[in-house]
Amino acid sequence: MSRKQKKVRLHIIVEGQTEETFIREIIRPYLFRFGITTHWHVIINSAHKNRVYRGGVSSGTYGRLRADVYRLLDTDLRVTTMFDCYGLPGNFPGACEARAAIDPYEKVQIIEDAMRADIGSDRFIPFITLHEFESLLFSDIRKIDEVMRAHGRSRMDELSVIRDEFLNPEEINTHPLLSPSHRLKQIYPSYQKISDGILIAHRISLSKIRRSCRHFDAWMTTLESLPNSR
Repeated sequence: MSRKQKKVRLHIIVEGQTEETFIREIIRPYLFRFGITTHWHVIINSAHKNRVYRGGVSSGTYGRLRADVYRLLDTDLRVTTMFDCYGLPGNFPGACEARAAIDPYEKVQIIEDAMRADIGSDRFIPFITLHEFESLLFSDIRKIDEVMRAHGRSRMDELSVIRDEFLNPEEINTHPLLSPSHRLKQIYPSYQKISDGILIAHRISLSKIRRSCRHFDAWMTTLESLPNSR
């Protein structure tokens, strides 16, 4: 970190344990090189009888997210998010308007712009994963198969058919039952989001994911530039 750069504290609000582990094991050490200290928490989904349940999204998620963001912005923190576009509740800002968009990148841009406008702070950097965490894993299908064939035979042929259907991994999602995670579970029934998903992400490397996933890369570029921003 150069002398001109200032230290930045970043807080990431995530949808679930998979994103939490991804942030802790892969994103946090990377951003530390740029002088960014990263903190995070999993969103509260519901609370009953003094028990708090974290992870997942529901109709009440955005209200809780909004309250968390305002609480964090009362400090010197920069705040960002990591939520899946797949399954996002319709009461998220811009979610209904985004349904009319055909281009998936336009969809997430509409939602992120609406969230940014709703919060009204330049220290808030909304990020919606297009379409979900598993999209990033399709950056290198050989690494998926390398990890998952330990549980059985190679399924590269099936993975290749999926990958060749789309220009890039972030576009994989043509039907609610054909999301990237559903596709992986269909090919590899033993697939586990946290253990297998994070191991695959490690094997692929952050740099290769960024080269394949332009929306994710744009988010990372914004975050790593924070120490130089005003």
